[in-house]
Amino acid sequence: MSGNFSKNPVDASVLLLLALANGAVLEAGLVQDPRWYSLLYLTLPLFALLLCQRLFTGRRKRRQQELLDRFSHQAARHGLRFSCQERLRDGMLGLDARKGRLFACERNDNGSFKAQVLPLHDIEACALRSEHILRLHFRSPQPPVDLVFHPGAAGTAGTQRAGRWARLLGQLLRRGPVA
Repeated sequence: MSGNFSKNPVDASVLLLLALANGAVLEAGLVQDPRWYSLLYLTLPLFALLLCQRLFTGRRKRRQQELLDRFSHQAARHGLRFSCQERLRDGMLGLDARKGRLFACERNDNGSFKAQVLPLHDIEACALRSEHILRLHFRSPQPPVDLVFHPGAAGTAGTQRAGRWARLLGQLLRRGPVA
């Protein structure tokens, strides 16, 4: 058995069987060696940890796939083709530079999705509000929209993404509509 348990899905069931076998041997009194107890005390918590990790990872992957499916479906419904797209904290952001539209699809607190098509000509300015939050200000009296970027594994990755989008949108807003 390798030392890397995250790559082989059989490892969790092997650990459970090993723990059950250890427990059966100890209960039957077949072995008096205290090392068996140590093995049992190591395998049971390790099995519980791996099981929790698998459940959490599976749920996260399903949520990400659901978000991607919803994002793609809504974008196709609006006839958008993205020149660039980015994952937000609880959603996705896409830019169709040819049509001059910004598309944001975000998951609400209740689990439903909210999709917004934001024409670039309606956006007056954009600014970084904090480390990984990009705020869009509109020409109309509509309140500003905050786009919260996913921080990622590194703490500065979200800042770089939000800054990159702020520069990109700033250039598009100065340039004007695309013909």
